[in-house]
Amino acid sequence: MKKAVLLITFNRFETTKKVFERIRKAQPPRLYLASNGARPEVENESAVVSEIRNWLLNNVDWECEVHTLFREKNLEVTESVPGAMDWFFQNEPDGIMLEDDCLPSESFFDYCEQALDKYKDNKDVWHISGANSMDITLKNNDYSAYFSRCITFWGWACWADRWKYYTPDSRNFDVSDIAKTFKSIAAQIYWLRIYYRCQNNISDSSDYQWNLDIMRLSGVGGYCVVPAKNLIKNIGYYGTNYKRKKKSKMLLHQQNYELENINLPDKVVYDEEYDRQLFIKFYRIRSFMFKFILKLLAEFFTFNYNGESMTIVKQVIKINKHKRV
Repeated sequence: MKKAVLLITFNRFETTKKVFERIRKAQPPRLYLASNGARPEVENESAVVSEIRNWLLNNVDWECEVHTLFREKNLEVTESVPGAMDWFFQNEPDGIMLEDDCLPSESFFDYCEQALDKYKDNKDVWHISGANSMDITLKNNDYSAYFSRCITFWGWACWADRWKYYTPDSRNFDVSDIAKTFKSIAAQIYWLRIYYRCQNNISDSSDYQWNLDIMRLSGVGGYCVVPAKNLIKNIGYYGTNYKRKKKSKMLLHQQNYELENINLPDKVVYDEEYDRQLFIKFYRIRSFMFKFILKLLAEFFTFNYNGESMTIVKQVIKINKHKRV
C-alpha cells in the first residue's frame, strides 16, 4: 500500500479497535490520527478519549509514519471532522479517510488506491465512496464501480485539489445547480430540502455540504465513484453522533464484501440508474415525497404555512420554469 490513511476517532473504543485492525492489515506507510477532545460535562469521557489515543499509538506495529491531531477541547462535529480532513490534505495530495465506526473490507484500500490514481487528472470525478449501502447492482455492467452524483463519508477517498473547495456553509450555492444535477423533480425537492436545512443550520452533516459544493462547482459533472459491492459496514448506528434511527435500523444487517480483480471504468459516464435506485432504496424518495405533499396540503388548507415548504415549492418552480416538467 502506498497511500496515507486518516482515522478519525472520539470515544468509541470497541468500534475503533475493529476499524484499526483493518488498517493494520493494510499497513499504510503514513497514518494520520485525529481525535476530538472530550466533553467536560460528560463524566469519565476524558479518560476514555485518552485511553483510545494511547492504545492506537501503542499498536502501530508496522513501518509507518504517524501524525496526530489530538484536540484538547471538544469541537462540534461540523468543525472537528472537516477540520481533520483539512489537516490531512495540508500534508497529502490524496488519501483515504475512515471514521471510527466505518469498518472496511480488506479490498477497500486497494480499490481506493486504484481509483485515486486512475481518476487523478479527471476533474469530473470529485469523490470516491467505499459504500454501496443498498448493494445496488446494475445489469450489463462488468466493472467494479459506478458513477453517482451522491457521495457518502462512510469510508472514502479524495484529492487535496478537490477538497480545498469544501465550504462549511451554503452562501455561494445557487439552487439552479440542483436542476443541472438531477432531472427528477422528486430528487430536486429532496436536495432543495437538504439545502434549506444546511442554510438554516437545521442539518449539521458535512457530507451533505460537500455534495452541495460538488454540485455548485462541477456543473453537470461532479461524479462520485461507487464500488459495485459494498465495502463499508457502519458499526456505529447507535453511537454518539448518530441520530437517524429509522435509517440505522434499515442498515443494521448491512454487510461489507470483497472486490476481486478490481476493474475500474476507463470512461467516466453517469450511471443514472444507480442514482434512481439509490433514491428509492436509501433516501426513500417515494415515502419522502408522499409525506412532503401531505404536509404541503395540510399547510394549504390550514393557512399555516411552513417556511421550509413554501421556500422549496417556490424554488422548484423557479429552477424548472424554462423546462418541461
